[in-house]
Amino acid sequence: MTNYFKLSILLLSSFLIISCSSSDNDDDVIITKEENEITANAIIAISSELGENSLKFDKKVTNSSDSKSFTVSNTGDADLVISSITAPIGYSLDLNSATITPNSSKDITVYFEPTEVSSYEGQIVFESNAASGKNTINCSGAGVNEVFEGAILTTQQEVNDFGNIGYTEVTEGIIIGSESGSSETDIVDLTPLVTLTKVANLRIRRNPLLLNLDGLENVNVTGVLSILQNDGLLNIDALSTITTLSSTLQIGYNKLLKNIDGLSNITTAAVVFINGNDALENIDGLMSLSSIETDLNVSQNPFINNLNGLASLRTVNGNVSIDYNYRLDNYCGIKALLINDGVGGYFYDTKFNKYNPYPSQILNSECQKDIPLGVYHGYLSITSQSAMDLFNEMGFEQVDGGLYIDGRENLLFETLKLENLRRVNGNLTIRRTNETNLNQLQNLIYVDGYIDIRENASLSEFCGLLPLINNAAGLTGTFTSSDNEYNPTQQELEEGTCTQ
Repeated sequence: MTNYFKLSILLLSSFLIISCSSSDNDDDVIITKEENEITANAIIAISSELGENSLKFDKKVTNSSDSKSFTVSNTGDADLVISSITAPIGYSLDLNSATITPNSSKDITVYFEPTEVSSYEGQIVFESNAASGKNTINCSGAGVNEVFEGAILTTQQEVNDFGNIGYTEVTEGIIIGSESGSSETDIVDLTPLVTLTKVANLRIRRNPLLLNLDGLENVNVTGVLSILQNDGLLNIDALSTITTLSSTLQIGYNKLLKNIDGLSNITTAAVVFINGNDALENIDGLMSLSSIETDLNVSQNPFINNLNGLASLRTVNGNVSIDYNYRLDNYCGIKALLINDGVGGYFYDTKFNKYNPYPSQILNSECQKDIPLGVYHGYLSITSQSAMDLFNEMGFEQVDGGLYIDGRENLLFETLKLENLRRVNGNLTIRRTNETNLNQLQNLIYVDGYIDIRENASLSEFCGLLPLINNAAGLTGTFTSSDNEYNPTQQELEEGTCTQ
């Protein structure tokens, strides 16, 4: 038992010695731990509205503001911490610092606010923890004076760009629309011009898509106001700020314009033309107009039936012409002008209106008169193709006031439709036509005055007048003919000798 115990201890001791020796001598064995550590970074990226690393502002009036935005993105995998954002002189920001998480972005607005007439260029600078990327964005703009000399705006984009600058005054004038007489524009909106307060001359023409003048509410025009050939224009209400025009007021050939109420505060103008507006129902918008330095013309407005809008008018230092307003039968609106003896020039004979009175008739309580259909009231002078075309269109059966036809060697008398004409309450004159006969007058049965046929070089047949001449009560005055190819006397016609 004792020997066995001793042997066991001996064996255990030998094992321990061998194990320790083996460990102490194993110098070639090195045990290491492999590390796989990755550092996270933020990456800054800046882009503007146009995808560029710059902000280009247009011109801007001093002490006004414009804005643009740009985007700051973090394309890294750690938070982008922007500790400060600094703008150059003339610019400000809606954000001065920010933290942007990975794969996110933030929009920043830049305000351009020039205080002087100068160029403004510089950089917006970012201080951040970005490991890479561009930390700046360029800015450029220019401050300009609020007063501009003159402009021609022919497209909607030009209207937008001009309006964005923020001018308040234009010293010479603005043309909005076409410069030439044939082209048209795409202009539909004038609201970008809302900062304008004073314009010397304003011309708006040939803008078929323009429905109104909204955007000009603050504008006072002092010289010329001309609104021409805007086929879609429905109203001009935005012009109520205008009070005095030192030059021309012209509202013409706007096909859909029904009223001119936007002119209600104008008291004086140098010249006034209201013409060719096919849908215009009245001129009540001129109710405040008291004086015109030179001429007044109201013509070719087929739907106006009165001149009540001129009731405040007391002085027209030039001429007055009122014609081709086919429904006009009420002139009472200019009675005060005539009572005041306010026409300094010539009051031209009214013509091709429904009622065509002389000034004396307007003064003598005949300022309004209902004229039957088919009757032309007033002295009718046909000396042009347009007058002849209108006479043909209306098909008058009676002329109350006299009929004067002068071909001036160019009027094609054969195209003048006189077949419907039965009565002329006044004199009848036909001269300088190229006609060879008067057969178109065969239905004429009454002339309350004289008949004068002269200077018609080819006229050789007067038989069309025989029904009138043979009617004992048909001609109250005398008949004369001269300088025609054939010149019969009244007695010769009464005897039936009507041709050469």
